[in-house]
This record gives sequence, structure tokens and C-alpha cells, in this order.
Amino acid sequence: MTWLAAAAPGNVPIKPVDWNPPEGIDYKVKLEVIVESQDPNCKVFTDWVLSQVVDSPGMLDIIDLKMTPWGFGRASNGDGTAPDVQADKTHYSVTFKNSQPPKFLCEHGPSECEGNALMACTQALYPKVQQWFRVNMCIQSRACAGNEAPTYDAIAHTGSHLQEPCRGTPSEVAPDCIDTFGDGMNATRIAQCVSGEEGANLLIQHMMRRATIQPPVEYVPWILVDDHVLNYPNRSNAYLLGRVICERYHAKVFHYYNASGEATPMPMGCFYFPTEVPVSLYHDSSGTVIVTLWVTGGVCFLVGVSILVFWKWRQQEYERLSAQGSGTWE
Repeated sequence: MTWLAAAAPGNVPIKPVDWNPPEGIDYKVKLEVIVESQDPNCKVFTDWVLSQVVDSPGMLDIIDLKMTPWGFGRASNGDGTAPDVQADKTHYSVTFKNSQPPKFLCEHGPSECEGNALMACTQALYPKVQQWFRVNMCIQSRACAGNEAPTYDAIAHTGSHLQEPCRGTPSEVAPDCIDTFGDGMNATRIAQCVSGEEGANLLIQHMMRRATIQPPVEYVPWILVDDHVLNYPNRSNAYLLGRVICERYHAKVFHYYNASGEATPMPMGCFYFPTEVPVSLYHDSSGTVIVTLWVTGGVCFLVGVSILVFWKWRQQEYERLSAQGSGTWE
């Protein structure tokens, strides 16, 4: 493959090089993202960050990407009772007590469970990243998340504001996403997976995977780069995903390039990712900055009102004393 070499010490210019990773060397960076199909933060991350990384030249050559659509869902036996769970720090297993299909409960409602199954089935049935990622990104981007509502609902003032249009539930947007980006995917086959035992088993696998992640998942998206959490405790580190992947890749392969002192060949995309997080209100998981802004604004408002009330009272007192002929105001 032909990649670009980074500028080496001594102002060596960036140049194209032909380089093939040594056989048997696991040089790819593992990237796993725990998401929910209708979570607004997952939607923003997929649109603004993850899609940019995947689309950048050469990045898919160095990434082993996996989406785990589950988040904070729960599963129960078909009759609504709790399943048997065996868990410790490294192992999690669940056993359902009857032959009925398990029931799933998701943070943003039943449509999110179906959306999670759609994304899981698409990835499992069509494991080529260039294929499933486009469809899953489309589902995540077009489906209504949080307080969003379809455009026609927004116009009728029955849903969200006009600046938050979306196109429906995941199952409503999936057919068009598959048709547009699926590149030969069978929508009927995916639907069978979603509604059948295959989809339920995939959701259970994702549930068990999420339960064994350390440190435990506190919010979504939860981003793991080579099994290390990227965006905890600082959520804004999610914006550094591309840069962190490139650094991890460099650390894995620079020993295997050559001994000439030249720079390690890197995908072109690695030269364009930001090195610092943008200004964000999410500096930590507690939202401290947001609370501080609200408190500061409230205090300023109260001070302003107090000054106005005092000025009005002083004016009235002056007028009253003047009317009584009591002299000047001091």
C-alpha cells in the first residue's frame, strides 16, 4: 500500500512511500464504541467525529472498528421476570428461564431496542466495515433522538423545534438507509434477523459485553481505543479520537519499519486531526461548567434586580422628604 510518511527530524518533507506491514503483526488499532440508536450524544458523535475518522484517507487500513449498540438497556424473561445472572469483574453470563423470547427495555423506548437490533444485525450479517458502517451511521443520523421529532411533527408544533428535524424511528429510516448505502444488502434478511432469535442473541451478547467493560460504562457514547476509555472522565476527549488512533498506530509499528531513521509511514488522514479539544461545556461528567454558568448568571441577575430596587426606593424616599420640606437628602 502507498501511504505518506510524516516529516522526520531534520525537516525531511512529507513524501509518499510504499510500505506493507510485516506479516503476523497486529498493527491495527482496536476501536469499539458503545452506543444507543436514539441517543442524542451518540448521534452527534457519529456525525461529527466518528464518520470523519472513518472517511479520512487511509484510516480504515489501521482501524479494527466495532459498534456495540446497547447502552443502558435491560433484558428480562418473556414473562417479565428477571433472568439468572452470574457476574464478577471479568465475567458476565445471563440465563433465561423459559422458552419465550426475552423482552428488552431500552433507555429511549421500544423503538431504540429495535434500532439497536437493526445496527447489530447489519454489522453481524455484513461484517465489511465499508458496508455496515454507512448504513448504521445513516440510521443513527436520521432517526429521531432525545427530544427530536420528524419534520412534519415539528411544523405542526407537536414535536421538536424546527432546528431539530429528523425522519422517524430507526425502523422507519432503515429501509432507505439500506437502499442508499447498503451496496447489495438484503433488507428482508436484516428484518428477519431483527425480529427473530438471531437479533435477540446479538443484543444479549452486547449486553454481556457492556457489563464486563472496565471501568464501567457511565454514559454513551463510551469510546474504547485498544480497550482503554478515551472520553472518561473528560467527555471532550471524544473529539481527539483520530489523533489518539494515529498515535496508537505509530506506537505499534514504528519498530518494524526500518532502521534508517526515516519517519513511520502514516495514513494521510493522520495529518489533519485536531491536537486539542474544542471549547466545550462538557469538561467532566458532572456538568460542573454548565452549573457554574447557570449559578453565575443567576447571581448577576439578582444583583442587577437588587440595584434597580434600591435605586427606585431611594428615588421615592427623596421625593417624599422633599414634599415634607425636610431638607436635602444625604
